[in-house]
Amino acid sequence: MSTLIKVGGSLLSLPDLKARLESLIVSLNAGQVALLVGGGEAANAVRQWDHVFHFTPEISDALAIESLSLTALLVERLLPQSRRCLSREEVQACWATGFIPIVNPSSIIPQLQRAGASPLPASWSVTSDSIAAWIAWHWPFERMLFAKSVELPQDLAVTDAVDEFVKSLLPQVKSVWWCNLRRDPLSCAECKTR
Repeated sequence: MSTLIKVGGSLLSLPDLKARLESLIVSLNAGQVALLVGGGEAANAVRQWDHVFHFTPEISDALAIESLSLTALLVERLLPQSRRCLSREEVQACWATGFIPIVNPSSIIPQLQRAGASPLPASWSVTSDSIAAWIAWHWPFERMLFAKSVELPQDLAVTDAVDEFVKSLLPQVKSVWWCNLRRDPLSCAECKTR
């Protein structure tokens, strides 16, 4: 089974993030796992710049997506068995050689769009949650897992634990799961999205 794990940016402050991610990956017992790392403080810096410099939505969007490259590099340094991947071919090569691919949205999004995927809106209502769901849908991954700092909400349709746009994408994803990575012991659950 192919699984895309969306690592929430709020988790990047966890001193034991490496051990928690490794434990999560092992617990999934999945064949092909890939990571997509949220923006965290890097994306917040872009939000601040947007507030100061009044960028167009397209400029803010491009900078925010690029911030995910920085956080991907951070996780790549934490997990020596991982590699940041700029293409679908690099992801496949990682899986073939036993590495964990970290999807780099700034290069993967244009590839999927060239292959016919609908474009993502350039808006602050589209966060890395939406980007991960969009990639999981258009790749397609068989399962997407949100690794977050909070428990699974009772109703994803009315929570602020994910962005508004992702709520329209989740029904397109084959299987959506949730894990509070700050919780001991780790526990993942499937989300109802339909």
